[in-house]
Amino acid sequence: MDKIFVVPAYLSPFKNDFHASPQKRVEWVERAFEDLKKVDILRFEIEQKRATPTIETIRYINKRFNPKKIYLIIGADNLKSLHRWNEYEELCRLVEFVIVTRENIEIDRKYRVLELDKKISSTLVRESFGHMNIPECIKEDVQRYYFKP
Repeated sequence: MDKIFVVPAYLSPFKNDFHASPQKRVEWVERAFEDLKKVDILRFEIEQKRATPTIETIRYINKRFNPKKIYLIIGADNLKSLHRWNEYEELCRLVEFVIVTRENIEIDRKYRVLELDKKISSTLVRESFGHMNIPECIKEDVQRYYFKP
């Protein structure tokens, strides 16, 4: 891959509110990936100031960057609701899904699989920070920043 875009959501289309402000989440992501040259933080969804379906982000990427191929990386926990994503059939035509393993979730062989050697998910991070039990794989700088007022 030539470029990896990390796309923090303003608000998931499947949620009514967020745990942390969109700006704060952008800052966490920037700190988490600041040392990786091929990673760019794409603020498209944040700038929309609304729940933005993934299909809109993919169309934006296609129009702005004209990539040869787009791999959309999602956690295996998203597979059960993937068919409910906005314009799902069109999304399937525009991207190749890469599914990140999650404990005890079977992944259909039609998908590319990305196995992580560390247990991490946004749910785990939210729950961990709430109990001060922070996963070791989260950069110390991000941990310190999370607790900054």
